[in-house]
Amino acid sequence: MFAARSFALPRLIAIKSPDRGAAEHLRWIERLPLMQVDKHRIFAHAGVNPETSLDKQDPQDVIWKIYDDRDDGGHGQRHIVHGHDAHAHGPILKRNRTNLDTMAWHWALGDRRVR
Repeated sequence: MFAARSFALPRLIAIKSPDRGAAEHLRWIERLPLMQVDKHRIFAHAGVNPETSLDKQDPQDVIWKIYDDRDDGGHGQRHIVHGHDAHAHGPILKRNRTNLDTMAWHWALGDRRVR
């Protein structure tokens, strides 16, 4: 439930779907892992702390981390695929990380201005 509380999703889902489907959506969100890891990559909402083992990552880093633009990222030999740090002219490709946040939330709201 950490991610759902963190993003205020209960309120958001309740607004978008006031029916009983909202509870089902929340249960689905609660079961999602904070990150997905394969042999070569780590997929996380915002990123990971490269100094901490993957099984001990602070959920605050995984959900809220903002990488310095000079940070090439990576965690050991794995490439990090993340979002959270919006770039209108993305995706941002670095040596060991890729930021896929291209402001989709912004465009979904109907604002087409590029900042």
